[in-house]
Amino acid sequence: MYAYDRTPLDATSQAMPDPSVDWTREMVTFNAAYGGEGMSAYLFLPKHTKPPFQAVVFFPSARVNFLTSSADLGDMTFIDYVIKSGRAVIYPVYQKLYERRSAEVTLPGPTLQRAVLVDWRKDVGRSIDYLETRDDIDKNRIGYLGVSQGSAPAGRSVRGAGFRLDAVSPSKSRGGRPRVPVPGCSVSCFLRTPEVDKLVRLARRHDVSVSALLRGMIRREPRSGGVEPIEK
Repeated sequence: MYAYDRTPLDATSQAMPDPSVDWTREMVTFNAAYGGEGMSAYLFLPKHTKPPFQAVVFFPSARVNFLTSSADLGDMTFIDYVIKSGRAVIYPVYQKLYERRSAEVTLPGPTLQRAVLVDWRKDVGRSIDYLETRDDIDKNRIGYLGVSQGSAPAGRSVRGAGFRLDAVSPSKSRGGRPRVPVPGCSVSCFLRTPEVDKLVRLARRHDVSVSALLRGMIRREPRSGGVEPIEK
């Protein structure tokens, strides 16, 4: 369900004014992976590092869900330090966010919510497709940073689908279950197989669920993968 045809992007790029002394900003557009739609993204490039840059795909928190225009991006405080560290950041305008919101806001049912999760996963994919076309991006050093809803459930769909990412970093996740099950993914999607085995053994020893053990444990997924060491 996450697979899509990697059709031509037909990408465009436009430099945008930005007051920052640490980065330049471009607005890029390219074809989405569904519905014959187009999508846009903002690409931030560090000024004080030489390319090719490591890159991060960013997914914001639910704080941005009721913003109507990406001209004023939310959650920038979660990525400014990443750009200052010398990495490029691409901030896609995801399905149902910013100007891609429906004109009439309604509470979606579970079927629509699952469909949006799949679209979000594909939006991440197309953003990576775009990054891979650029000579100033290191194609082997692309990561993902999600905050709150970008960590769970969106981050789970990205991690659980076995995506082509060098690192996945969930931030400020609730740690509990998403309201709608993430297609093709379970709570173990953030962990390497050896760590899953340790968690199962630990859960059986203490007669608790794996989900209960996971709460508060998943902080980040570093380059080497996995989470903080788990006692045997």
